[in-house]
Amino acid sequence: MNYNDYSAERFASDESFIAYCMKSDKQAVLFWDTWIRQHPEKLVEIYTAEEIVFALMLQLPEIEAKEEQQRFEDFLEQHSYRTQESPKVSRLHWLRWSAAACVFMVLLWGAYQFNGPNKEVPVTYVTHQNGNGKISTLTLPDGTLIMLNANSSISYPSAFGEHSREIKLQGEAYFEVAKDKSRPFSVHTGELTTTVLGTHFNVAAYPNLKAIKVALLEGKVKVINTRTKQTRTLKPSQMAVYSPAEDRISLRDFDAKAIVSWHNGTLYFENADFNEIATQLKNRYGITLINDTHETDFRYSGTFNNPDYLTVIKNICFAKSLTFNQKQQTITLSN
Repeated sequence: MNYNDYSAERFASDESFIAYCMKSDKQAVLFWDTWIRQHPEKLVEIYTAEEIVFALMLQLPEIEAKEEQQRFEDFLEQHSYRTQESPKVSRLHWLRWSAAACVFMVLLWGAYQFNGPNKEVPVTYVTHQNGNGKISTLTLPDGTLIMLNANSSISYPSAFGEHSREIKLQGEAYFEVAKDKSRPFSVHTGELTTTVLGTHFNVAAYPNLKAIKVALLEGKVKVINTRTKQTRTLKPSQMAVYSPAEDRISLRDFDAKAIVSWHNGTLYFENADFNEIATQLKNRYGITLINDTHETDFRYSGTFNNPDYLTVIKNICFAKSLTFNQKQQTITLSN
């Protein structure tokens, strides 16, 4: 199915997407986690759709859910939307799908009022996205300063709520969070949520890296695995590393210089593996780096201040006695 043209309402009425939001189907969760990482341009619609689903699931009373289910069934019968091939689903899954689909229809009718006339309309979201080689700085409505790295995107409400400040990040960003004890600040990156009141920290969550890294420079943060509920609290100079393969969070120390080097255009590699090097070069220059050296443990250390990509490649090749071949935007390293 092609989801590229879906609006938030269509996502919210999709049974698979609802199962992903409710974490009730492992295959749906795996599919949507992958799809969302591959389509950062749809973050606004995805975020809004999640809000619609959660608002309905958490706030719609059971008796109203049954009424909406019957009303939507009647609507389907009248418009011949049923097919004989429609899969049979459990009563709970059908109720969730039907209720979310009703949200879609009610939104179109202009009557999204399941909990009375004071029901809030889903807020709008703002998305910032950087391409290869672009670093940008932005200030959120609460005064929080964010430096967004290349090939990264961030999505947040145009106005934060009364009790929380929630954003979504794909890629890497540095945060200087405005203090507000009444509204914790949370950064969502896949299965990991980082929550603070006011502090300075860096989050690296590129889809093609093997781990999500949260590095604390000042203050205090809490990192939570939203699936297993594992929680770790960081002190300054500590880094939380979440490995999706192991599904756990570990703590380690880090070099602050390495973490914030990208702010001023510096490329910093400290015992970096090939995947990390390739990711940084892709983000900075749009270059695809291929390892044809057959090294099973490719490691390299080096620092470059605002270099061109050929300078980086030549230094790596010199240090490791390698050669390289370039075809357009692809560079292959070999012995």
